[in-house]
Amino acid sequence: MRGAFLFVFLCTSQIFIIKCSTSTDTLRQNRSILDNQTVVSADESFELGFFSPSNYSNNRYLGVWFKIPKKTVVWVANRNNPLTDSSGILKISENRNLVLLNGTNSVIWSSVESNHSKADNPVIAQLLNSGNLVLRYEGKDDPDSYIWQSFDYPTDTLLAGMKLGWNLKTGFNRNLTSWKNDKDPSTGDFTGWIDPRGFPQMVVNQGSNRSARAGPWNGLRFSGSFELDPNQVFIPFFIFNTDQVYAAYNRTNGSIITRFVMDTTGILTQLTWSELRMIWTILQTVQKDRCDNYSLCGAYGVCNIDNSPPCNCLEGFTPKSQEDWDQIDWTGGCIRKTQLGCLNGDGFVEVSSVKVPDTSWSFLSITMTLKECERECLKNCSCVAYANSDIRKGGSGCVMWFSDLLDIRIAPTNGQDIYLRLAASELGNQLLNKSFLSDFTDLVLLQVIRQHAMTFSFLSFEHIEKMGKSGKKRRRTAVVVSLSIFLGILLSGLAIWFIIWRARRKQRGKPENKSCEKDTDEIQNNELDLPTFDFLTIAKATNNFSLDNKVGEGGFGPVYKGKLVNGQEIAVKRFSKKSGQGVQEFQNEVILIAKLQHRNLVRLLGCSIQRQETMLIYEYMPNKSLDQFIFGTASKLIDTSIEDSLQASEVLRCIHVGLLCVQQRPEERPNMPYVVLMLSSETVSLPQPNRPGFYNERSLVGADSSSSGKKFCSTDITVTCIQATDTLTGTQSITGSQTLVSAGETFELGFFSPSNSSNNRYLGIWFKIPNKTVVWVANRNNALVNSSGLLKIDENRNLALLNGTNSVIWSSSSSNDSKADDPVIAQLLDSGNFVLRYESNNDSESYIWQSFDYPLDSLLDGMKLGWNLETGFSRNLTSWKNDNDPSPGEFTAWIDPRGFPQLVVDQGSIRVSRAGPWNGVRFSGSPELNSNAVFSPFFAFNKEEVYTAFEQSGSVISRFVMDPSGVLQVLTWNDGQLEWSILQTVQKDRCDSYSVCGAYGSCDINDSPICSCLEGFMPKSQQDWDQIDWTGGCIPKTKLNCLKGDGFLKVESIKLPDTSGSVVDTTMNLKECKSECLKNCSCVAYANSDIRNGGSGCLMWFSDLVDIKLFSVNGQDLYLRMAASELGYTEYNAREGYTDEIEKKLELPTFDFLSITAATNSFSLENKLGEGGFGSVYMGKLENGKEIAVKRLSQRSIQGINEFQNEVILIAKLQHRNLVRLLGCCIQRQETILIYEYMPNKSLDSFIFGKALNLIDTSMGEPLLASEVLRCIQVGLLCVQQRTEDRPDMPYVVLMLSSETVSLPQPKQPGYYNERSLVDADQALFTGRIFSSNEVTMTHTGGR
Repeated sequence: MRGAFLFVFLCTSQIFIIKCSTSTDTLRQNRSILDNQTVVSADESFELGFFSPSNYSNNRYLGVWFKIPKKTVVWVANRNNPLTDSSGILKISENRNLVLLNGTNSVIWSSVESNHSKADNPVIAQLLNSGNLVLRYEGKDDPDSYIWQSFDYPTDTLLAGMKLGWNLKTGFNRNLTSWKNDKDPSTGDFTGWIDPRGFPQMVVNQGSNRSARAGPWNGLRFSGSFELDPNQVFIPFFIFNTDQVYAAYNRTNGSIITRFVMDTTGILTQLTWSELRMIWTILQTVQKDRCDNYSLCGAYGVCNIDNSPPCNCLEGFTPKSQEDWDQIDWTGGCIRKTQLGCLNGDGFVEVSSVKVPDTSWSFLSITMTLKECERECLKNCSCVAYANSDIRKGGSGCVMWFSDLLDIRIAPTNGQDIYLRLAASELGNQLLNKSFLSDFTDLVLLQVIRQHAMTFSFLSFEHIEKMGKSGKKRRRTAVVVSLSIFLGILLSGLAIWFIIWRARRKQRGKPENKSCEKDTDEIQNNELDLPTFDFLTIAKATNNFSLDNKVGEGGFGPVYKGKLVNGQEIAVKRFSKKSGQGVQEFQNEVILIAKLQHRNLVRLLGCSIQRQETMLIYEYMPNKSLDQFIFGTASKLIDTSIEDSLQASEVLRCIHVGLLCVQQRPEERPNMPYVVLMLSSETVSLPQPNRPGFYNERSLVGADSSSSGKKFCSTDITVTCIQATDTLTGTQSITGSQTLVSAGETFELGFFSPSNSSNNRYLGIWFKIPNKTVVWVANRNNALVNSSGLLKIDENRNLALLNGTNSVIWSSSSSNDSKADDPVIAQLLDSGNFVLRYESNNDSESYIWQSFDYPLDSLLDGMKLGWNLETGFSRNLTSWKNDNDPSPGEFTAWIDPRGFPQLVVDQGSIRVSRAGPWNGVRFSGSPELNSNAVFSPFFAFNKEEVYTAFEQSGSVISRFVMDPSGVLQVLTWNDGQLEWSILQTVQKDRCDSYSVCGAYGSCDINDSPICSCLEGFMPKSQQDWDQIDWTGGCIPKTKLNCLKGDGFLKVESIKLPDTSGSVVDTTMNLKECKSECLKNCSCVAYANSDIRNGGSGCLMWFSDLVDIKLFSVNGQDLYLRMAASELGYTEYNAREGYTDEIEKKLELPTFDFLSITAATNSFSLENKLGEGGFGSVYMGKLENGKEIAVKRLSQRSIQGINEFQNEVILIAKLQHRNLVRLLGCCIQRQETILIYEYMPNKSLDSFIFGKALNLIDTSMGEPLLASEVLRCIQVGLLCVQQRTEDRPDMPYVVLMLSSETVSLPQPKQPGYYNERSLVDADQALFTGRIFSSNEVTMTHTGGR
């Protein structure tokens, strides 16, 4: 025994020694840290040691982590050079640097610092309480004297006290770089850093490309992080001077652990540690939604997440390419409607509450005022906008932009104002006011001249009158008069000259064609002999651009046929004024086309840039239209002038170049200068053309197919025609590379592998676009393992997918085969729906089976997401497992039909987000999900079905997708960039995480922290809220008191709470809804169910309100029930009015409260008979001597005034000799009281449980009838049945007691019956009272 004890002691001691041998915060020169040892900071906040980021990896890293139950690494030394085993050693080398050695004593990481000015002073490494690992001289703990510190080399985490930014003197930079993935700390794709150019700003880059931007520091916060204000967790700050520029933060609450992380997806996130839940929770993110994607809307575009689509042009601007914007491609941005005229009256328009544009190329002056800033910007023709650099104390400093304005978004709160330069004509009234002031100045000046002239004349005349008569003073008089006249004339002349000068200057400021004509001269002088034509000459040649001369129109404007004075026929391309092309771009195009003179190209004769018109003049094509030239008969393709001089090599060269120009990938196509070079020189070698854009590579179903369809061709040398079909008949099959293509070539069905590295094969449907996008998979749960799959219509006339052994791995399994003699076919429709139908009937209602009833992750135009309420059939969207595996993932988007149906997203059985109910216009939680240029959503809810769907509004391909990360998003296909673009997402930010703020909490993404309690509520646990754990939600500050004056508080512009347990009535108006909610004490809130036409319908909640989010636009109003004291008013008088109503409805007396108080001796304890769940009962005696029993309802009772009234009326009606009689009631002074006759046989307890003789009331006198006693017992047993729905209501109880002719049902099991059988009889594990069960005798059963 002693030996065993000694063994255990030694073992545990050894473990303790091993684990604690390095439990210090310091590493000295004669010590080292091995793989199983750690260094712990003095306050045990952080730990330094070796770790593996995954249980499945042998790689080992040296790192620092939070010393909390969930190890969280914040810094890694050897992130790009892992140890491959546990042989790592950390020590201080002979050179007095920190070094990390592997098993061969090779250095794989080192601090590598040469700052060792004190060779005789020992060096130590210390892990500080901040998480900073420092190398310093012993006895010198001043941060400025550190030799090296880990805070200078952050990985993905920014801790309190760390700097993110630059030393401007040395060029040293500190930034955050993401891990490669969650299990690999090596350098990832994303970097969060301070861009020091221009006005320094915080940005996020993916490689060399900017992906997001928080913007510059405006004195309070980063311009694009509207919620990043000081709060109970941290205080952010920014330093910018001649020595350094950096961002940092301090913790305000030492008990809350917080960190900023550059995560692997590129999101810069602030996290806080929840001690209660033992998890990290997101406090806020720098990128909140799609509008934080860098320059989403392009130059001079502005993003508003509450709009759909989110992008618009700034005032005075228009899309550079309307066609691209119609295709939901905003990257080209916007251009000015009117070009600036720097000296001709430009001005500024205020753009309010935005994230300021990219400041990389801006100019900053912290000393200027806003007025000085405007003046400086106006002086510089390159300045396009200005703003305050610091918004504190009314604003100060000046930032000016000198390049295109990028990455602007509307801020719902805490935005800044910028002042945008616009041309005079775009400023409208502002310029008119300036013109008026200018004219007014001229009028005043003329008046002054007139006045001065009159004054001088008057003085001269008066002087002559007075002085002229004196001979001695004539000479002086002449001088004075002459001088006065001369000064008057001089002043008048100067004033008149000034007015004329201003007029001429204003005239020069008017829009004229001088600059355009100057551009014409530049074209003429730009190394070309290219004629320019006078506008009047062109107008005359085209008969004033008459419709008879119009030969066509393109995207940039119409083309006219004309004839010059010399008889030459010309084609005039007149650019539309809506064209986004500027004069400079037009000039460049003219010069380029002029250089491309070749006999196979139509020749450019000249151009015209006059009278705000830009035109190109070509030679006219005698062979009529280009369409006929291209598609005419072969003989007409040969110009007679070259018919006999064609060479085969030249023809083949032209064809070769043409094939290069139509290659499928745009980046492979040659540009125009290279085309000209290839056509002009036979010495230039031509690359081999790749696949053209119109190439069709599909092969079809079995050779016996005779289905009709369009024909497409593909060729290398010869021309081969293949036949496309959208239909599969009973005699055909699809296998291998064979496919079906919808009639409009929108969709394709066939076999595919989701990744190049996978052998798994699936039968699916995809968009027939360059980027194959699968929208439906048949066998998502049962992949083929090779290319042996075959799809056919089987003998049972179902679709069947067979593998190589002819086993069915998927089937449509439909039994709808009422027309056995009608052939069945499968058809791929242009909607993407794959249907099984009778050949003779293509009515959608008669489909035997359709893929649209079994969606995967994609919702297409015309698909339904929801329920058939009659059959219980549901259609949901379920994510792929991952991007390379279409099997069911974790997330499901569906319509929850309970209460008021709503769109939700679940992760397994856990709700993760909620778009809310349909409010007639949109889903309540998706304020931007309105009808737009791309799609129109709608919702159907009736007795038969409830579903949502959408219709495409135009030619843009769109789809809803439930992606593997759980985000439900709308994607559109961009033909220009050949990629899918996100139009909008149902979950935009953290506030869309389900019930993030708990019950009665509301989430505002623009606040920090984002959660707060609704008015009248407070945190359920303030401690938890201080720890940024809001899951417990909020509770009322004052309990509701239904009878004592509850009311409603309007909560504006929100996402309505979860409606799963709500009740909807579409026939009520809002006033009726309020009335109904007020009557029911369980009703906690109400709202309109439909917001159209001022609102209609009634929606009421009867449980805790969860998942509320505040919106800046398109939110709904909710009416929240509050106690009277919280509303600042009472409704007691209104409640007392019910007394009169009760008296009116019944001949039931109402008692005055003071009378009841006197009768019960002020509700004294001596008069108290007992207490139940609804309140106390007192004995009392009225003034007339009558004894009464007073039931005083507790103020905590949840019974409403309406329910109380109904109970009073019902009990009053139940007057029966076997029931205690109700004498009256009292509703006064916040009290609800029932007054009964007093029972002379003492308390009810004594009455029920007393001796048998006491059960007989003496007043009954005559002997009791056995039948009546048995009837009362049976009615009693009916009233206490276990299932509440089996129990009779009170009117029926009275009926059964009053009439012996009414048959009584057999009572079922009572509610207090104990049916459980416990442990065996011989087990006596629990003590307590003993009970038994018997049909005859009274039994006691033991409770466990």
